[in-house]
Amino acid sequence: MIMGASNNEYIEVDLRDYNYGTGYTAKVDLSLDLDRLGLFLARWAQYKIFTLEGADGSDRLNLFQGKYTIPIWKGLGLGVQNTQYRRNSHYVDFPDVKQKLFELRASISLRF
Repeated sequence: MIMGASNNEYIEVDLRDYNYGTGYTAKVDLSLDLDRLGLFLARWAQYKIFTLEGADGSDRLNLFQGKYTIPIWKGLGLGVQNTQYRRNSHYVDFPDVKQKLFELRASISLRF
């Protein structure tokens, strides 16, 4: 990752409340389409950012998404999606920060 950003609770620089820096990204996607049983999608991603400007330290962000869509009629389907987001920030001069966020969505889809 050439440049990335992450929340920063401790320092405000020029009205900016986030760190930015360089790092790396790892991603894995899985898709399984079982005609009558539905479509399953899964995604995992990890972002590691080493601070160039902001609170000295590093951020690790993990994202997991799972989605299942079941066919109802012709191309019409009903779906549910779960997203989990985890952040671990390690700072040199400030206490570390750990966050967990969860999201659940329902959807109606049309495949054509």
